[in-house]
Amino acid sequence: MGRRYREQSWTPVHILVRVRERTPGPHPPEATPLNATAPARTEFGRQGFIGQARRLLLAGFATLGAGGAALLAVYAGSQLLVALLVAPLVGWVFQEAIAAAGVTVLSADGIAALLGTPLSLWGILATLAIAWLGIALQVIVITVAVRQVRAGSGVAPAALLTETLSTLRRLFRLSSLPLFFYFFVFAPLAGGGFLSALSQGVAIPSFITDEIVKSPAGLAGYAAFVLAMVFLATRFALTIPLFTAAEVTGAGAMRWSWRLTRGRRASVWALATLVAVSGLAILLATSAIVLAPTAIADAVWPPASPVVAGISLAIAELVGIVVVSAMGVVVIGAMCELLDSARLEAPPLRPYVERRARPRRRGAQLGVAAAAVVVVAALSAVNVPVLQAVDRAPSAFVLAHRGFTPGGVENTISSLDAAHAVGIEAIEMDVMQTKDGGFIVMHDSTLGRLADMDVAVKDLTFDEATAIEVHDIKGRTDRIPSLEEYVTRADELGQKLLVEIKLSGAETPDHVERLVAELEHLGVLGDHLYHSLDPASVETLKRLRPTLTVGLTIAFATARAPQTSADFIVVESATLSPELIADARTQGLGVFTWTVNKLDVARAQLRDGVDGIITDHPLEVMADRDRMEAETGFAGVLRDAIERFVLVF
Repeated sequence: MGRRYREQSWTPVHILVRVRERTPGPHPPEATPLNATAPARTEFGRQGFIGQARRLLLAGFATLGAGGAALLAVYAGSQLLVALLVAPLVGWVFQEAIAAAGVTVLSADGIAALLGTPLSLWGILATLAIAWLGIALQVIVITVAVRQVRAGSGVAPAALLTETLSTLRRLFRLSSLPLFFYFFVFAPLAGGGFLSALSQGVAIPSFITDEIVKSPAGLAGYAAFVLAMVFLATRFALTIPLFTAAEVTGAGAMRWSWRLTRGRRASVWALATLVAVSGLAILLATSAIVLAPTAIADAVWPPASPVVAGISLAIAELVGIVVVSAMGVVVIGAMCELLDSARLEAPPLRPYVERRARPRRRGAQLGVAAAAVVVVAALSAVNVPVLQAVDRAPSAFVLAHRGFTPGGVENTISSLDAAHAVGIEAIEMDVMQTKDGGFIVMHDSTLGRLADMDVAVKDLTFDEATAIEVHDIKGRTDRIPSLEEYVTRADELGQKLLVEIKLSGAETPDHVERLVAELEHLGVLGDHLYHSLDPASVETLKRLRPTLTVGLTIAFATARAPQTSADFIVVESATLSPELIADARTQGLGVFTWTVNKLDVARAQLRDGVDGIITDHPLEVMADRDRMEAETGFAGVLRDAIERFVLVF
């Protein structure tokens, strides 16, 4: 369908770490508790942050080595449970909550409708509660299992269940509510979202961050925010070990963590960085290795390529599961070591009943190998049809967001000319009214970012606005163009446009009618596409000129396409899903996505078969699309699938 928009006339591991021997005790050497000789804080503090980070890293790997496959199974099993049961339940409850209010688009009006519908409000609260309980249960189970291993007993299922339930009781106290912000704000925004499938997608939407960093002040502010999140995440790093090991509430665990991590932030940050870099390196190496068989099959026996690619992807997915699980175990094990190093200053920790760990047997190793084969076989059976179904020759229409901004200031004649010069297919641009009803090309409702002026567009006349010089973060300058100037120049160049109708606060009741009249007067109305975040503007435009191709823009989408007279929807990329694409197709709607500035996301959405991609990097996205169109085998499909499903953190 994307080609239609392009070609139409525009009318309508196990890692073994040697643990130094300790003084013999009641356990045999191989079962010596990893936390048996925790030093006092002063000894740990004298090691310096490099020595501290090394000690924590070795302790984490020692925990992984001692727990082995059982500990990895607990972690991976909890992730699978959350991904297959809890996450779908959260999604279903949320969809039912918004459906009860008759909402399909989370606009300002939609949010107001949700808050005004008691059933929907309760549904939203239930969604948050289920997600909170799911991630808390997962992290607590893993931490308890790590404590078992560090106590020398190995993973004991009965004790694991008992300790987990005992800890969960404190979760339902009001004083544990701050844990919600730890799980869904501090940790994921600082890069710790990989610990749970429920928090992996927690992030500030890219369309917000992309706007923030376009000015020096915004860039500095965003950098400060990220550093603040990292700082808070490191200071609260002991929250879960404390909540699990001590009789404290969630708020109490966070207070104690803040106290005990004083002077140790650098070592915690260094540990997290080393673990992340190591895990990513292993995944990248694995990805490179598993691509080779499919490339060979493409060249030697093409009919076998889908099967080879499916098996290769399954192997990469299994390695990804193991590596991410190992990363989680290492981090939690290291945090438990950090807590043990501060025992003298920590609240009383719950004593753990140590049991002698069972020796590992050859049969257990064979069982692990057999389980791995079964997992690869099952994943392969799923992967092969999925890889065969992806769009191997995407025809999506690629649009430059506000012009070609590497060549000029956004929404100006210079960025329009630059876009045409490099062969951009189309430009997405914005139009809004001034206080006297004139139309200018402008995105922001205020001029602070682009002109360093504390003034709003709605307070400017047409002549005042078009006389203002704007600039970008690289120091380039230009003048705010009128709509007439912009579309006339586009017509001279033969450049296609996607015109967004923006609301400045000064728009007249008949602003859509005025826009249509001006573009018709210029003779270009039918040459371009149109879209808007304002449903009323979309409906009015379709009513006035039914033959125009018009889109409804959605900032926060659900899995259901809205009921609209528009011809296509324009969805914020972070909320676009295969379910939404499928639902839009059933309604005969095209699907555009914005603003797609991460190339891996762009490749994934090209494979999903979207009809249009709005991006600040149009040349790169066009190159990826053209590469996919020229592909004859499955190596490229596999590479994109690995990037999407394996390299996820």
